[in-house]
Amino acid sequence: MENITPETVPGWDTLIETAQDTNQVVKETNQLTRMLREEQRKEFTAMKEDQQQQKEDSRKEMNDIKEAQESGVQRFRDYDQFFTRWREESNRDMAEHRERMKEIDRRLDRISQMQVMDRMQQQETDRLQKETDRMQKETDRLQRETYAQMKETDKKIKELATRFSTTTGNIIEGLMSSSATEMFQRAGYDMHSKAKNVSRKSKNPNEGMEVDVILHNDTTAIAIEVKASCGKGDIDRFLQQMEKFKRLFPLYADKEVLVAIAAVNYENDADNYAHQRGLIVVRTDSYNFFSVDPCDKGKLLRF
Repeated sequence: MENITPETVPGWDTLIETAQDTNQVVKETNQLTRMLREEQRKEFTAMKEDQQQQKEDSRKEMNDIKEAQESGVQRFRDYDQFFTRWREESNRDMAEHRERMKEIDRRLDRISQMQVMDRMQQQETDRLQKETDRMQKETDRLQRETYAQMKETDKKIKELATRFSTTTGNIIEGLMSSSATEMFQRAGYDMHSKAKNVSRKSKNPNEGMEVDVILHNDTTAIAIEVKASCGKGDIDRFLQQMEKFKRLFPLYADKEVLVAIAAVNYENDADNYAHQRGLIVVRTDSYNFFSVDPCDKGKLLRF
């Protein structure tokens, strides 16, 4: 048979606590029983003493009666009345004693019932606690699985979004750069050379810069930022980057540099905002896909 140890019995601490509580109740019950028995012993002793005393008194009475027989019937009647009274008192004392014993029995029954109820209540409490622990473990497991699934889903969504954004940007940039020279020539900008994805890297991320397309001739260059969707903030960031363009790309330091923005979608009138800031705007149309919307040359921003 496998030895029973605290490690092999679930809820061992609870069982020990229950056993201690039960021992305490048993001790209190034994103490109460001893007190009741002592009270009974004292009562019986007192009754015996009373009976002995009454017997002594009766004997004295009998002697007195015998000695007083000559005094007549009256003394005999007194003795009869006394004996009757003594018998009634004895019967009353015995009845009270029996009631006390019944009360003791009732108390013991209540104590026994309370012990049974305590055990049943403890068993139900243990069962509910085990069920609660099981449900909590199951809830924790489901939460962990759900959290893991959510993280995996977020990861996949981010990967898809990155791939889609990169793919979309590459497509738009390719379409834009492939026809950029001819498009700007039709708009009146005599550009004859083109460079794609011109970048300058730096250990300091604030010092680097990348330009999607650069068109240039002998005297002028046009730096073009290509985006799928463009907002006003994108325009402000690009112009901020352009402040260091000539320093990072000295090849164009002696040229007049214009700025253009090309996008499929302009958010919140960003194209009009670009014109206000002096940028050339490239929009999509139903014929050439991209077309140049030139800004008034007097308002063109130049670097």
